[in-house]
Amino acid sequence: MPKSVKIPSVAEATRKLAARCAVSEQAPDDLVRKMRSWGMSEPDAAAVMEQLVKNGFVNEARYVQAYVSDKLQYARWGRLKIAQGLHQKGLPPALVQDALAGIDEAAYAATLRQLLQKQWPAVRGRNLYERRAKLVRFAVGRGFEQHLIFDCLDTMPGLGGDGDDELD
Repeated sequence: MPKSVKIPSVAEATRKLAARCAVSEQAPDDLVRKMRSWGMSEPDAAAVMEQLVKNGFVNEARYVQAYVSDKLQYARWGRLKIAQGLHQKGLPPALVQDALAGIDEAAYAATLRQLLQKQWPAVRGRNLYERRAKLVRFAVGRGFEQHLIFDCLDTMPGLGGDGDDELD
């Protein structure tokens, strides 16, 4: 027998989502999707979101900053992948660009360099050119810009095309 789903009231949904937002930053789009999964109507969901924003539980700018910081520091994503993730969550491009502009260039380059150095021993290929190409594809998949990848590879010992096949 199918289980009947109880649709929460506006007050109950506000309470549940406020508790969720108090634990971690939440994207507004994710919260709306959650309310839809509960079967809430659009006007009720809008009322809940209005309350959450008014009470400071939901803030797009704060969410974008936290997302950029976490993805850069813990997932080690590049700007392109972070921007794509934020775009998928329906956040304003202006907020995304501001947050990405705030990334420290030295730390960003150091993150890319660490990733490349860690991945290098696992990359297999017939020659240096093939191994380097695989490393570039790896870094592009992580969302780093190609020009930064090539700049980083050119400064790393053993990858500048000098014939030395090992990184030490």
